[in-house]
Amino acid sequence: EKKGRSSFSKLSIVAVLVMVVVAVLIVTTGHTVEHGDEEPLVDESLTIEQTPVDSVVETQDDAEKDSSEMQVADDPLSNALRTRRPVLADFGRGTCIPCRMMQPILEKLQKEYAGKVEILIVDVGEHGALAKEYHIMIIPTQIFFDSTGKEVIRHQGFMAEEDIVAQLKVMGVE
Repeated sequence: EKKGRSSFSKLSIVAVLVMVVVAVLIVTTGHTVEHGDEEPLVDESLTIEQTPVDSVVETQDDAEKDSSEMQVADDPLSNALRTRRPVLADFGRGTCIPCRMMQPILEKLQKEYAGKVEILIVDVGEHGALAKEYHIMIIPTQIFFDSTGKEVIRHQGFMAEEDIVAQLKVMGVE
């Protein structure tokens, strides 16, 4: 009987450890949420940790000041949405490692898709009110908008170039 209880205890410990590892993987990987879906889809191929926005965005007072002083001309996302082209807005910050890894990818795609898609790099430090308006909780976060300005898909964490290109194709951009 002792031997049976001993192996049961070991199995219980292993099960708890497996659940902890799975929970950590889910928390630290990027995930994509399509509007209309209730549950996020976990992209297990991503292992780069995201940064909570609270750790890089200005204080509440600064964000409110930005919001009241921000003119429409200073809001890069509103300007991009007015073009009536699809928009990819990448919310991040230069101090975030995955954000810095994405910057050359986004700059390359800005050139390749010029005139077809507006690709923005939105610094949450400079545009704290905008990050708050779009409920950015983790950086980097990419939001894809269609040509009518409707949010199509949102992805949190590092997003590889081929995944961005694939999403643009799904949206009808070649």
